[in-house]
Amino acid sequence: MRECLARITIIYGKNNHSLQLNKRTSKIDIVRALNSINTVAKNANNNYINAFSDNGYFIVFNGDEIVTCFRPDENKKKAFDYFKRKSIYDKKEVIKWRIVNLI
Repeated sequence: MRECLARITIIYGKNNHSLQLNKRTSKIDIVRALNSINTVAKNANNNYINAFSDNGYFIVFNGDEIVTCFRPDENKKKAFDYFKRKSIYDKKEVIKWRIVNLI
């Protein structure tokens, strides 16, 4: 796990969240979210990649860097709806079949 955390790169900029990623979400939850990604899609507003995990986390990637990782809502259905609103959902890639239960 320590090796995985060493590879997580976090970027900051004017459009990113104000809290550091590790203060918004614990490192163990970030690793769990990365290990349970089930759907990815291009971000609706730019060239980032959005991902949704089995445990309800919304992750935004810029290449191999994590821009943000958070749980938009405790309810996984509402969190998945957030993912669909923020993504070009028609061009999604389902990695695991369990996501079908939320559609």
